[in-house]
Amino acid sequence: MVLLHGHLQVLVYEAENVGRAYYSKKSIFKSFFKGCAQNAKQAVEKTKHADRDCYVAVYADFTKLFETRIIPRTGDPVWNEQHTVAVAHDCQEVLFLIKDNDRLSAEHVAEVRVKAEDLVRNEYIHGWHTLRNIKGKAMKGGGELKLKIQLIKIPDNPVYARGINAADPNSAAVEDAFFQEHEGNQVVMYQDAHCGADLEHSILPNISLSSGHVRQSSHTNALCDMWRAMETAKHIIYITNWHFNPETKNPFDESLPNIGELLKKKSEEGVRVNIMIWDEIDSGHDFLAYTRVSKLLHGGGATEYFQHTKVSVKLMPRKSAAPQGIEKILQERWGFAHHQKTMLVDQDWHGQRYLTAYMGGLDFIYLCYDTCAHKPGGRRYEEGTMPWHDCHCAVTGPAAWDVLEAYEQQWLTLAKEYHDHLKDMHSIPGMAGPDKWALKHGGSDKDDWKVQIFRCMDSGSSNFKIDEQDPSVVLGRGLGRGKGVLIDAGLHNMYVHTIRRAKHFIYIENQFFTGSSFAWSKYTDSQSDNLVPIEIALRIVHAIEHNERFAAYMLIPLHPERPGPQRSLIMLYTWHTIIMMYKVIGEALQRKGDPDAHPSDYLNFYAIANRQKGSDPGLKHNSGAEKAGAKPNKSFIHVHAKTIVQDDEYVSISSANLNQRSLDGSRDTELGMGSWQPAYTLANAQHSQDGGGTASHASAYTDSADANQNSTDSAATYTGANSMADAGGGKSGGGGGGGGGGGHMGSSSMQNSGQRYSNSRGAGDESWNGIGANGQGVDGGNLSDQSGQDGGRYESGGGHMTGHVPPVGVVAAQPPSESWGQTGGGDQPDASGMQVQEQQQSQAQGQNQGQGQGQIQGQRQGLGQDQGEGQGHNSGWGQGQRQPEQEGQKQGSGPGQTHGQGLNSKEDFEPKVAYPKGEVYGYRMALWLEHLGGKYDPVYDQPHSLACVKRVNYLAEQNWLQFSGKEDCDMTGHLITFPIIVDRSGAVSARTVNGQFEDIENSIKGKKQPIPAIFLN
Repeated sequence: MVLLHGHLQVLVYEAENVGRAYYSKKSIFKSFFKGCAQNAKQAVEKTKHADRDCYVAVYADFTKLFETRIIPRTGDPVWNEQHTVAVAHDCQEVLFLIKDNDRLSAEHVAEVRVKAEDLVRNEYIHGWHTLRNIKGKAMKGGGELKLKIQLIKIPDNPVYARGINAADPNSAAVEDAFFQEHEGNQVVMYQDAHCGADLEHSILPNISLSSGHVRQSSHTNALCDMWRAMETAKHIIYITNWHFNPETKNPFDESLPNIGELLKKKSEEGVRVNIMIWDEIDSGHDFLAYTRVSKLLHGGGATEYFQHTKVSVKLMPRKSAAPQGIEKILQERWGFAHHQKTMLVDQDWHGQRYLTAYMGGLDFIYLCYDTCAHKPGGRRYEEGTMPWHDCHCAVTGPAAWDVLEAYEQQWLTLAKEYHDHLKDMHSIPGMAGPDKWALKHGGSDKDDWKVQIFRCMDSGSSNFKIDEQDPSVVLGRGLGRGKGVLIDAGLHNMYVHTIRRAKHFIYIENQFFTGSSFAWSKYTDSQSDNLVPIEIALRIVHAIEHNERFAAYMLIPLHPERPGPQRSLIMLYTWHTIIMMYKVIGEALQRKGDPDAHPSDYLNFYAIANRQKGSDPGLKHNSGAEKAGAKPNKSFIHVHAKTIVQDDEYVSISSANLNQRSLDGSRDTELGMGSWQPAYTLANAQHSQDGGGTASHASAYTDSADANQNSTDSAATYTGANSMADAGGGKSGGGGGGGGGGGHMGSSSMQNSGQRYSNSRGAGDESWNGIGANGQGVDGGNLSDQSGQDGGRYESGGGHMTGHVPPVGVVAAQPPSESWGQTGGGDQPDASGMQVQEQQQSQAQGQNQGQGQGQIQGQRQGLGQDQGEGQGHNSGWGQGQRQPEQEGQKQGSGPGQTHGQGLNSKEDFEPKVAYPKGEVYGYRMALWLEHLGGKYDPVYDQPHSLACVKRVNYLAEQNWLQFSGKEDCDMTGHLITFPIIVDRSGAVSARTVNGQFEDIENSIKGKKQPIPAIFLN
């Protein structure tokens, strides 16, 4: 097996004398009429076919990469097509299959095989290749296929130079996408439907940016902004939704008219209101379309609601672009959806109209409405839904016109009878078109955004308005091909491009996470072939091999669907995706031979949940909510967001899930954006640091810069900037102490067996357990079993934890600092004005390390005792697992009273990275603070660092203990660990009791179900 990693550039020229038909194992007759087919084969072999409908399907081993267009009725087809496709496949060969298209299926005619090792070894392979049958024998008649194929490896591709090159205006643009990147845009990023400062439980502080601006997350309210935009529209309101409920209530005041009445009113004012909604079977006019969402899920259809009004509603079945086999037709009609969530409106700015496009994960339904507090219970529970986390955005400027073009292409394909219902926006007086747009929103050049619009959509759902038979035009617009269909897989290509370009870290939130099934150990035929998971794993492998730090934070829901077999099947594929990734990383670490390294130093999965004391006694019981994992006082939080942040310089928000349905391009239809600010890149931040600008970045949350923050010495700067985290050992030498600092983000309950088990270490020794006042390390026992200040409870913002302290394999990060534990949920540090006092750091360091490492002896015992004493504890710590005992003792070194210098572990000397502090940073930080309880820690400014990884893991673990514990409490954070155990080799096992989730009857490992995999991947 050879790893092909990079891009394959393939030129398929032509074929000569494609040979004689023969019986193939792929034939549809084999199962039903085997004998007849064999006789037919012998008869047909005697006759040369000159009227085949030929196309070429290209595979890496058995994983399909692309297909050419069909050349009808010829035995000597000429394609002259060039394809560029991303690959990350361990394979033996690249296979070219010539097929004869058929209404029922497609016949395998001939094949050409190119060895993968030849592609890696040679610059390119070019020429004629003999056509062979399925047994490898040359076809009768001497048929040949002319090809040119070249592998462009990652190191040889300047596009993947780490980070964005601000000096190159096109360095972040994705070439294999339909729409180009545009400069001069304005972008607003939203988290959840509502984060208003008026909320009783708003936890988001202001976030200072290096521009001098402040991100006020509590003022970014998606539904309110969209509602206001509809109210002020003069020309168009174009909506595309997966779900649409015309009775969605006014977010400002539920007593006011709902969205249906608002749209009726605007249409009477002369605004063109067009709505596209996914159609399913039961719609009456097409028995092959699935179930009409607008009717079944909303208790009343949008078409009926808007009858006899000027609002145009089009139900959109998912239809094929070209003649397909029966299996493909059924898959598309019954399984795939129109999934994008967009709204286009015109708005006013100082007398000039401009276009704004909203996009992301929010549909106009009550299900999506939730706040950043994500309270369990209440009306959501009564209606059978969990708390809901989502992301959305608004783009104003030239890129919004690309969203308009995408809408018009789709409307003219699926609503041809309403072709005259579109307005010519370019001809409207006073409208700032894409070529006239200037930043008139009061900003400066530093506020500019470069934005590129991406889709996953094929020509069955959108008229791309190009010459489909001209290969150069198709290639120039970044389109791929399926059998008889053009495919825009821009969102998938964007994810691959972004991950490969990442220099230090990526942060992902998504509702699903399945893919790269060609690399799984089982179920490799599940057709979940997107590259996102394997690309993340290979990016981490590169970091390991080159002694670099890299971190991937993955936030996904504990279970992505409502009760039923589909949930179990999706969990099965998620499980195998995670197993594959950790296996690849574990093997890389074993090759490297670092005994202290662990896969979770680089990759971690999380979920979110919430729990609050008590419940409303008048709350009506809902069995549906209970089956979904929601209770009146505790619930998983459903992650519906679809976003990625790369190095705090690039961000994407879309409707696309990280599964094959969303990323394939010919399954569900999706739309989103990728964007960055040229003034805020890694390159610019590094330049600022080199020129003495470190303090402006390191002290974004402080009123004055620490002396260390002005130093260019990486160790000193890092220690100074992160001294609160370094000092926040939370009495880690002996036991409890330290507050929650939590949020809603919960660690994935990932117990990393064999990982480091201490928060206080000796010089250079990462498996070193400190001995506290009562002579016992905290990481091996139950906090409540210890005495004095070292035992008892972790005093957190609201409530407390009495569960077992997790092993440092998950939580080798420092516990919360004592100053946070004393807040008791009261005043939280404001991220825009928090001062990190050196004296406070010193005191915390001295207390939390037991008067300094120089005064503490470490016993290298690993986990000589059971990790947890409560057998069967929900968090999974009571499984009696043990870490091998280690002999000997190690004396800590260094004075314990120095400021921020008490620890001498690997993470203390990690180089500090100067990250950009623009709006992307503000958005990522706002998400983290929402999930982690609103309390800022300077270590979050170094997300690539081992210290940050361990800090987040620590807090996620504490949140998991609160959520899963028997004692009722108010969780201090939402982020919890995903319930898996990872050992040093990368082997993964379930952490939950008996492999089951606590509140639902489902296994974390999932289970094979009698459902076609293609529908759910």
